[in-house]
Order: sequence, then structure tokens, then C-alpha cells
Amino acid sequence: MGILAAIAIPRLTGFQSTAKVRSDVATARTIAGAVSIAEAEGKTFNMATAGQPTVAELVTAGYLAENPKSAQDNTKGFTIAYTANWDIATIKVTGATVETVYPAPTN
Repeated sequence: MGILAAIAIPRLTGFQSTAKVRSDVATARTIAGAVSIAEAEGKTFNMATAGQPTVAELVTAGYLAENPKSAQDNTKGFTIAYTANWDIATIKVTGATVETVYPAPTN
């Protein structure tokens, strides 16, 4: 039994970690979709991102139901970084095991 536990427990932990990262990737896709819908509807935002929404602004405007938290660390939220052309460059969970979750990590 001890040998079986020594093999199974680390594998289970690895599966849980992978599932949490995948959950954050799915949440980041939802955030990116909310940005796209807001842009398609012509919604303008005037906060620190010069017209591009933050996650908090998407919640306030009703494009997200609540401020999403990371599955990797429930105390962490998501941040959106934009390119010079105001396209989404990345969505990150700062301080998480896998920080950049959009675009999805390749491993």
C-alpha cells in the first residue's frame, strides 16, 4: 500500500495543478470574449488603459458577472495587458505558478 501511495499521490497532485492552470486559461478566454463583446458594442472605457477595459470595468459594465479569481491561487485576480494597437497582448495571474494564461501556454 505504501508503494502505491508513493506513486499515486504525486501524480494526483500533478493532475490537480494542470487542471487549475487549464481553468485559468478558460477564465482568461472568457475575459477576452468579454473585451471583444464590449468592443463590438462600441462600449468605451476611460480608465488607466486609455479606452481599453480592465477586468474590474468589465464587471461594472456587466460584461462579466463577477471579478474572476484564479483557480491556482484564489487570492489572485486577472490583469489584461494591451499592445500598442490596443489588442489584447496577454492576460495574466500575477504570482501564480503559470502567470500568463492568455494566450494559452504551449506546454
